[in-house]
Amino acid sequence: MYNILDHIPAAAQCIFYTFDRILDPDKKVEKLKNEVDKLKNARNQVQKSVDVAIKNEQEILEGVHRWFIEVDKKLTEEEVKITKAEETARKRCFLESFPNFMSRYHLRKEVDKEAKAIAQLLKDGEFDGGAHIPASDISFKSREHALTEIINALKDANVNMIGVYGLAGVGKTTLVKEVARQAKESKLFDALAMVDVTKASDTENIQEELADQIDLVFTDNINITRLRADRIRQKLKSTKTLVILDDIRSRLNLKAIGIPFGHKLVACKILLTSRDLNVLSSEMGVENNFGISVLAEEEAWDLFKKMAGDGVEHPRLRSTAKEVSRGCACLPLAIVTVAKVLKNKSFIQRKAALNQLKWHNPSNLTEGTSSRNLTGIPADVYSAIKLSYDYLESEEHRLTFLLCSLLGRKATMFNLLTYAMGLGLFQGIITLEEAGVKVEALINQLKCSYLLRDGFAHWQFSIHDIVRDVAMSIPFRGGNILSMTNEVTLKDWEDKIFAKNCTAISLLDNEPMELPDELNCERLQFLHISCKVSSLNVPGGFFARTSELKVLDLTNMNFSSLPSSITQLANLCTLHLDKCLLKDIAIIGELKDLEILSLQRATIEELPEEIKQLTKLRSLNLSKTKIKAIPANLLSSLSRLEQLYLCESFVE
Repeated sequence: MYNILDHIPAAAQCIFYTFDRILDPDKKVEKLKNEVDKLKNARNQVQKSVDVAIKNEQEILEGVHRWFIEVDKKLTEEEVKITKAEETARKRCFLESFPNFMSRYHLRKEVDKEAKAIAQLLKDGEFDGGAHIPASDISFKSREHALTEIINALKDANVNMIGVYGLAGVGKTTLVKEVARQAKESKLFDALAMVDVTKASDTENIQEELADQIDLVFTDNINITRLRADRIRQKLKSTKTLVILDDIRSRLNLKAIGIPFGHKLVACKILLTSRDLNVLSSEMGVENNFGISVLAEEEAWDLFKKMAGDGVEHPRLRSTAKEVSRGCACLPLAIVTVAKVLKNKSFIQRKAALNQLKWHNPSNLTEGTSSRNLTGIPADVYSAIKLSYDYLESEEHRLTFLLCSLLGRKATMFNLLTYAMGLGLFQGIITLEEAGVKVEALINQLKCSYLLRDGFAHWQFSIHDIVRDVAMSIPFRGGNILSMTNEVTLKDWEDKIFAKNCTAISLLDNEPMELPDELNCERLQFLHISCKVSSLNVPGGFFARTSELKVLDLTNMNFSSLPSSITQLANLCTLHLDKCLLKDIAIIGELKDLEILSLQRATIEELPEEIKQLTKLRSLNLSKTKIKAIPANLLSSLSRLEQLYLCESFVE
């Protein structure tokens, strides 16, 4: 083979090789890979710190969420750049004999630039004192007295139950989290458990959440509420535990759950929060109750300044900003939400946002906006949250936020991912892995806007009830969002669903209901129905007039066979049958466009052969299904499958 180097003098070749070593491309690519590995390790370490902080009921620093967003974006970029760098390193010129010095020179500059950017992210990720907010940064003088009194009550051997009450958004949850932090720091208790009762919704779910936090595992044969209660009671009697039950709306049967109570039982202390003093004193029999009022006006202004930044002190903004701060009814939730809109904005942007709050009122809802009852939400509080929504970065962020509000009691990254992909919310996303990164980044950004909150684990998140109520008043893809709980009657279907031009319906944790023969919602794209008991009957023709449906989630139901009209859902991309008792589901094979199928915690003996027909299936979740067998060659026939979940799937 012809080699031009054979015709170059030795001295020149020496210079050539020296120059080539200076621009050694392989070393540069390897350097970039090492820096990326360092960044991945740093992210994992910070994530562990966040998980610990969440478990300890500590607030997460705002900067941590922003750092995650920047790191995830950088890691995604670097995957592409490393591939390009490797291609550049192989480039040659002059009959493939000489390295391409110009391209290698640019490669060297690009790698050095990226390494510098990664080094800065590594430095930014060194959060002094951990990823959580120190107590001193989230306390107010108006709260100090109540905080001290609650801690003293926890120390009193004669007190078993303590109540905290106040308006929605006043900061009850934040206060009891701080109580928990101080109690743990002072070693008043050996264990701590906190359950959002509204989200857990029923006795069984509360038991499961409580068991997870006190390291209690229920064996498969313990599925009776009474037996579980006995196990929980034994555990709590033997360990000094603080049990926090957050956001109680009505009487809660502590005995049925397994939580011991009474003045003689001092090992377990119970801390309850509620919006209604009567619920605590009359229905729960709590004698030691502490009220939490709104912030003092000066405290509200200090919080507003801290969250919005010093720019609101500008002489031409200060008076309007103070007026807006007062308009937030001195509720921390509203103050923080609207103040975050103003942070890091220009003077003109801040002025425009503050002016917008003056005329923005829920009584001015536009045509097509949901008629969901907003009773109890002050107009200014509504305006603050709606403004934060309006100022989200993109339509993608806004649609994701509205979707989050539909997720129900236990919001998880997995469910959000499957719903979003089914609805086609993300543009330019090819793989589910890419979508997972996108979802996590969006959730972190929504947390930075204080529209979402941290969940108990990093793969969970939550939303305040007030924020959720505001979200329900906002149109979703040109139609209404409808969310209902408790008992839904046939009249509700006629008055509230058929007549409301719904594009998204979420009926969560409902009592047994009667469904209409047909769901007359031709524009419906998202439907989630879950029941407290699995006796709901879905008529065969229920889906006959929902041809636009893209996401269907039927949770905790009993199907001897699936409704025949499900075959008419030609646009269905995501199907969840979690916690369902399933027998014959062969009809699923006719859903040719189905991409995501979740049977998590479902009871099913064997997958039908017809699933082989789902040639577009990309995700199959069989976690905790206890199936006995999967037909031969079924999985191998799903050529597009990207994700397969088999955690605790098979019966031995």
